[in-house]
Amino acid sequence: MKVGYVLDTHFGPYRQPVPAPALTRTRLELLAEEARRADAAGFEGVYVPDRHARTECAVASPLVLLSALVPHVPRARLGVFSLVLTAYHPMLVAEEAALVDLLSAGRLTLTISMGYHEAYWRQFGIDGRQRMSRFEESIDILKLAWRGEPFSYDGRRFPLDRVLCTPPPYQPGGPPLWIGGESGKQISRAARLAEGWAAGITPLDPARWAAKVERYRTEAGELGRPSEVVLMRDAYLAEDYATAAALAGPGIVGEQLFYFQENGLQPMNRDFASAADFTIDKLRPHVVIGGPADCLEQIQRLEADFGVDTLLLRLRRPLGPEPEQVLESIDRFAADVLPHV
Repeated sequence: MKVGYVLDTHFGPYRQPVPAPALTRTRLELLAEEARRADAAGFEGVYVPDRHARTECAVASPLVLLSALVPHVPRARLGVFSLVLTAYHPMLVAEEAALVDLLSAGRLTLTISMGYHEAYWRQFGIDGRQRMSRFEESIDILKLAWRGEPFSYDGRRFPLDRVLCTPPPYQPGGPPLWIGGESGKQISRAARLAEGWAAGITPLDPARWAAKVERYRTEAGELGRPSEVVLMRDAYLAEDYATAAALAGPGIVGEQLFYFQENGLQPMNRDFASAADFTIDKLRPHVVIGGPADCLEQIQRLEADFGVDTLLLRLRRPLGPEPEQVLESIDRFAADVLPHV
């Protein structure tokens, strides 16, 4: 199993005042240091989210951030987890992704999703009802653009006449694509159009998850395509579970409640039916948290019982832990967990 690191661009509570430039500069420096430590620790990759119009978020342009992180991350892969592809013009994504791939000498992986957040489409004056056609056309255009040849495209959303993405990416044909989303249609798109299928942080039901993985593997196999299962989990490593729960529990619970209460995302696991169900002890089987033995056991279980090929861990969330505590946890992963994965 490969284990990557999710570099959260959020700092502090939701709906805070617009940050002053000096504060944002400090947060950007913290992001660079966190990325450096994750790279040095041996994480497979450093992945950043895509967020807009949020005052707690220090970065609104993930590919620009990755280009700035290249010198701080000399070894690990770089990626977006995940880019809301429907919020952008695909030729702009193609050009910026190609540049990051060139700067990193072919280390970019791009997770793309259709998106669900109406505010993101509103930010760019886009009709969210067009997301399905925008998404599929955008994937077509990315793959055509990354050939490095002029092309035209007779699309409903993106009619293009003799366009060219130059310079082309470092990786022939462009960076690997992972498609995020847990619906049957998104799983089928991942099998047909991408190198990986990616899912997020909500609690999993083993049987329902196994059915999704089997569908993805089967459809990809029938098409003769690769099938990489990618899963993101919240995490924190301390000397023991009690310490980890005290430091990271409020942030983990707060993030789960944010998606459940404010965004209406329903966990795959039906044991989480109300806000009262979200406690750190009940979430424990669905996160990677505790002492070294706890975290290693949880990672190995995700590989053996859930069929995960690439596991992405997020150690810091909007509500914590503090950056200094996160750096300590990264160092613990380097010493006590990653060498044994």
